[in-house]
Amino acid sequence: LFRSRAIDEKILATQAANYGLKGKSYPTVNEAVYQAKQNAAINDLIFIGGSTFVVADALVKNY
Repeated sequence: LFRSRAIDEKILATQAANYGLKGKSYPTVNEAVYQAKQNAAINDLIFIGGSTFVVADALVKNY
């Protein structure tokens, strides 16, 4: 039996909006990193934070 510890990104986005936070949500870390790269200017810094699992997922799939 596998249970994900992750909350659905749409639910999290709704909860964040309830606190006045603005942003976009993506179904996967890989998609979020891709979109961040597409929207970043040449001198922009992309920060990937969260759990060790999120950061590791981003590093493994994108670098």
